[in-house]
Amino acid sequence: LITGYRFITLKLYKKYLTEKNSHLYYRHFFIGAALSGLCWGAAGYFLFVSENVFYQSLLAFIIAGMSAGSILILAPFIEILLTYMFLVITPFFIRLVEEWTLESHQMAFMVFLFGFVMLTSSRRTHKIIIDGLCMRHKYYKAEEQITHLAYYDDLTGVANRRLLTN
Repeated sequence: LITGYRFITLKLYKKYLTEKNSHLYYRHFFIGAALSGLCWGAAGYFLFVSENVFYQSLLAFIIAGMSAGSILILAPFIEILLTYMFLVITPFFIRLVEEWTLESHQMAFMVFLFGFVMLTSSRRTHKIIIDGLCMRHKYYKAEEQITHLAYYDDLTGVANRRLLTN
């Protein structure tokens, strides 16, 4: 159901995106990521098997994989990424703390460290992506300006010989 909502949002975004409605798709993207995070977080809480450390470890790997995989997709929108990761990791962390065993508290500490490392790397990835997009935008602006200077007089703005011969 959540995947269907996200898929429809993507299709509508690709078909109808304009400057005026981009905030609408951002909101739908946020809602879809939050619902997905809630679903994975609920799985981490309700699929937790108290008596079996093997299943707890398997669940930890699945939650960690979903969190780590989201970084590249959600990093351009850091607030969406942080919301998603919080909703995915926190329920599993709470469930581990509720167990009151040495192993579960050790695993909870590891989940906390994992969350911290993911937070650090996601902020770094966000910065790299945003800087890359800014550089790309500056490149296109510079290319536009160079093309304009090649074909138009800088002082008067009138077309020069190069434009007329092409």
